[in-house]
Amino acid sequence: MACSGGFFVIDFGNNSFTLFNDIKRFPDINLTAICRDSKGNIWIGSKLGYLYKQTPDGRNFTYDSYFGSGWEILALYTYKDYVIVGSTKGASIFDPNKEQALSNTSVIDTFGDPAVLAVTVHNDSLYLGCKNGFATADIAGAKFTKNNYADPSLWRSTPTGQKVVSFIDSSGTLVPESVPVTAAGQTCFRADNSADTSVVKAGDSAVFSVPGKATKLVKDDFDNIWIGTEENYLYFWNHAGPPQVKIPGLTFNVINRVHAARNGTVWLEPINLVKVNKPEPWWDGVTSFDGKTWTLFNQYTTQNIGILSDDSYFHGICEDRLGNMWFGAPGGAIKRYDAHNNTWAVYYLNGVVFDTIRQLSSQEALGGFWEKCDAIAQDSSGFLWFANWGNKTNNIKGSLICTDPSIKSYKRFFPYGDQYYIQDIISLCVDSRGKIIAGGVDGSLIIFSHNGNPAQNGIDSIFLFRNDFGKVYDMCATSNGITWIAT
Repeated sequence: MACSGGFFVIDFGNNSFTLFNDIKRFPDINLTAICRDSKGNIWIGSKLGYLYKQTPDGRNFTYDSYFGSGWEILALYTYKDYVIVGSTKGASIFDPNKEQALSNTSVIDTFGDPAVLAVTVHNDSLYLGCKNGFATADIAGAKFTKNNYADPSLWRSTPTGQKVVSFIDSSGTLVPESVPVTAAGQTCFRADNSADTSVVKAGDSAVFSVPGKATKLVKDDFDNIWIGTEENYLYFWNHAGPPQVKIPGLTFNVINRVHAARNGTVWLEPINLVKVNKPEPWWDGVTSFDGKTWTLFNQYTTQNIGILSDDSYFHGICEDRLGNMWFGAPGGAIKRYDAHNNTWAVYYLNGVVFDTIRQLSSQEALGGFWEKCDAIAQDSSGFLWFANWGNKTNNIKGSLICTDPSIKSYKRFFPYGDQYYIQDIISLCVDSRGKIIAGGVDGSLIIFSHNGNPAQNGIDSIFLFRNDFGKVYDMCATSNGITWIAT
């Protein structure tokens, strides 16, 4: 299966699966089309225009004929000993023996847009599904390899007023379709993508639904239906419901923060694309990768993690001295992952409801005490610092909170009205000399230090305060005492 993260192979016999996404095998892992020829070779196309061949004995070949021309491959179809390529810039006949394109077309009769979304051969005619209809060319006899496909007069276009993404044989007649379709036995399955949920129908009857948009319907040799989706992985239907097949890897489009923990695990924080008051999608959350396994943590998969967020600024992340991971959520308070016990806890520190930092019960965490923490750091003395977004109500006692690792004592700094007040601190850093640096969304930057116990004795010195940095996105301190600031 071709997906945006690589080549996904399922072995039902052994109940196993593998995702191939190494760049030696696939220079571009965003795979967009796939087909198999009569010899058992798998042909795969990529978004950047690479054409790959996987042989039955495990050999891999890469062809860059379309990469150099900037052809984003959208469809593949094998006919005789050739591969027909549909792309954003037209169609092409690829000759595997010569390892080059035999003939191309970038003008398809009267269609203004040359994009080819689907390809098939039916009754000695080559069919191309396009954005405004479909086009055909006669390939009977030896015409297939002798035709000059660049000649617009070779093609006969049929406007349909809508895009054609698939074709289906209905009693010997080829029918163009504007939605993904497939036939299993005598039944035609068609995806209806008109709503947020894609409904798959057998004839006129809805038989199952999947979240999001269905991009491909395919039947296997046992008449099972496979449903590829735009952002919800893969579904498998065998008349008993469509179980989801999750592909290991990233489950979101944009990553705000990456942290490599000391044990080798990589943690990633996403941009949450959910609108306010909408449920969090199952695929959004904090992700870890230990070198072998991808793990997604959110309220649907993880006990006691609570809600995550309601906007896109998921920034806070820190590893403490014990190896625990801390995450500041934009709306979901503070999450702590205990790496030793594989457990999660939620901490609330705003001060509006509670005048202390405290751990929420699992029921309280799911109830959703709203709190926004965009930055976390642990200083050279072991104290944890949490940014606390707010206003004059919930920042009356301070927009930056310091606590000991056991969360038994704390102190708030820079309250509303203070000369050093920053409403929303979105980055925290500790340099090699122990100085703490905080940067705000309003362009403010403050550098300060303490005498060893800030939770009791407070701050010792403030070295710098400026508010002309634009927006302090992130910071990194090096061992020579220099701090690099992204603004």
